Amino acid sequence: MKEPVHFCPVGDRARPVAVLFSLDGTLVDHDGAVSGALDELYATRAPQIERTEDDFRQAWTKASSTTWDGPVGGEIAGAALGRARVRTAFGRSDLDDEIADQIFAEFLQGYELRWTLFADAIPCLERLRGKPLAVVTNGNPQQQRRKLRKLGLREHFKEILIAEEFGSAKPSPDIFLEASRRLWSLPGECILVGNSWEDDVEGGRRAGMQPVWVDRVGRELLTSVPVLNGLTQLPELVERWQEAKPEEVPGVDYQI
Repeated sequence: MKEPVHFCPVGDRARPVAVLFSLDGTLVDHDGAVSGALDELYATRAPQIERTEDDFRQAWTKASSTTWDGPVGGEIAGAALGRARVRTAFGRSDLDDEIADQIFAEFLQGYELRWTLFADAIPCLERLRGKPLAVVTNGNPQQQRRKLRKLGLREHFKEILIAEEFGSAKPSPDIFLEASRRLWSLPGECILVGNSWEDDVEGGRRAGMQPVWVDRVGRELLTSVPVLNGLTQLPELVERWQEAKPEEVPGVDYQI
């Protein structure tokens, strides 16, 4: 068994432990939706793409991480980033704005049609009902709020913090600390649940919170951070921390 992880309680442990969730990759199958949308896009636009399908996918992923993640400066900047993603992935710097915009709109439509929750998301949130819960996410605010409504997630959360609206993106501690403030919780009373090591685990640590890493693909990284392969076990973990006295360390195997 790995060395236990110390939750860092502050104040009266009778107060509810607050839980902050990442959205994409934690509650929502973002990668599955992207993959399906790219399948469709490549099938319909193959004559205009100067890459193999594998190269197209890799270029899209790289362009997404370098030109889209994090806050963007409104609709004009968002459109420019979408065009840059299309031109990079297609290997076509000559695509004019109108065509690039149309292609990106086709991708977005396919992506949004494929939004689905992980099967363990709603059961986990139902078991945590009554606790202070928040979503902390990067991404386009309109799209993320639409996603929350469409998938029936909004009702489960007291607070929704989206990086572009707040002005600070994960992994900056600022957005996590604002979430804890809105939940009337101290940082040491917050558990941060996410699938991104840099954004959620490292960001949560820097904010003074207890991160829980959701590793759905089985990376098998050796770490002292609690690692879950889904959300089924999370409510039990939260309850163990809630019930522990401040000086106690919960005696559970976190690699579950």
